[in-house]
Amino acid sequence: MKNIVEYFREVQRTIENLSEVEGYDEQVLSESRGDLRIRLRFRDYSLLEISEAIHILGNTLSWLSYRYH
Repeated sequence: MKNIVEYFREVQRTIENLSEVEGYDEQVLSESRGDLRIRLRFRDYSLLEISEAIHILGNTLSWLSYRYH
């Protein structure tokens, strides 16, 4: 992974294949730092909320914080 935009595009391509995506929000803070928020609503009305603060240094992806609920 070279930069945060590349990571976000990979995540976006993955969730675009899901039919029940309720919301997707990304915030690029720099080439190596960003925040991601996703809400996935499933057919049985269950909800998955994902929040990640990500940093990329070199080719290493690291999470500063994350929440999956």
